[in-house]
Amino acid sequence: MLRSASAALLVMAVGSQLGCSSEAFLLNAGTLFQVAGAEHKLLYMPFLEWQLDFMKKNFPDMKDLPFEEHLSKQTSTKKPAVIESWQYETKEFRKIRLTYIDAGQNAQVFNSVWYPRHTYDAPVFGIDFLAFGKKKVTIQAALAPHVLKIAKVLAILDLQPLTQDPAYLEKYIDPLVPLRNKYEELCGRMSSKFYDETRFFSKQLLFGRFDNDEPQVMKSLFPAFQEYMEVLLPFAHDGIN
Repeated sequence: MLRSASAALLVMAVGSQLGCSSEAFLLNAGTLFQVAGAEHKLLYMPFLEWQLDFMKKNFPDMKDLPFEEHLSKQTSTKKPAVIESWQYETKEFRKIRLTYIDAGQNAQVFNSVWYPRHTYDAPVFGIDFLAFGKKKVTIQAALAPHVLKIAKVLAILDLQPLTQDPAYLEKYIDPLVPLRNKYEELCGRMSSKFYDETRFFSKQLLFGRFDNDEPQVMKSLFPAFQEYMEVLLPFAHDGIN
């Protein structure tokens, strides 16, 4: 059975018309993530919603890429978790995939990859945001210890170059320099134990680790994510070959 990505857009639109947030509507409708219950926020839902809205506004020819039902959604039978994916195509991108993993308070993950058409030489746009289980941290206050629950957040944003040719990097990657300089907390480097940075990533990738979740995510990561999208847009619409 094929599953259409437009279902998510339809549910969000209906939720808005009913006067409730799309997150709450999705939870109540039982069509999306519901592992931890409606009282727990889905950390990266604002990113998913904003990206879908950005795509609709800037790529009016966007179409669903239906795929097998078992690939679109899976629910864990061992530990409470749901993974759900959507994919689209435009005249500039052969595939734009979005995936959300909701494991309640244990993990929240949003991943998206934009694959340009083969006729373009534009970089692959990659997004990977992860938040892992909250741990209790005791802070000594003036009157009594205060216990906080803190999540570990890992965030990666990058235009992944197709080649390390200097002219190519100047054309596509150098425009990211001001953006990276703007977000110092996202100027970390990935461990070479897992990835060869010189092969798979640009020198201007945004990489950050946070010990608090929602405040830092919305203060720094969300605007950086939005600006990265805006940088990507001219590359797509110019139809660079």
